[in-house]
Amino acid sequence: MSNLFKQFLFILSICNSFLIQGQLQLNQISHINGLSQNTVNSIIQDNDGFLWIATYNGVNKYDGYSMDYYDLSNRNLSSNLIHNLFKDNYGNIWAGTPESGINRIN
Repeated sequence: MSNLFKQFLFILSICNSFLIQGQLQLNQISHINGLSQNTVNSIIQDNDGFLWIATYNGVNKYDGYSMDYYDLSNRNLSSNLIHNLFKDNYGNIWAGTPESGINRIN
């Protein structure tokens, strides 16, 4: 079983317990809401509470209302195919690609 699938099951179980208590509202985010691509490979939260979402078409930063986009064309990444996101001890966000290495997102 992949780590991403295990993480998904863990988050789903937590969400389910909150939903039973009526304390959590879930909203779906897709390309209609500004997500660059609907296949999500990794999600992390930074120190300021923003969600960083890795897709097959770059990285998206979500603040709960709007989406910022980081990709090859705006010179933020060496590839648009992002498999993993990491946050280091200094709060830097790193994007792992299968063919172009690791990129720190500025």
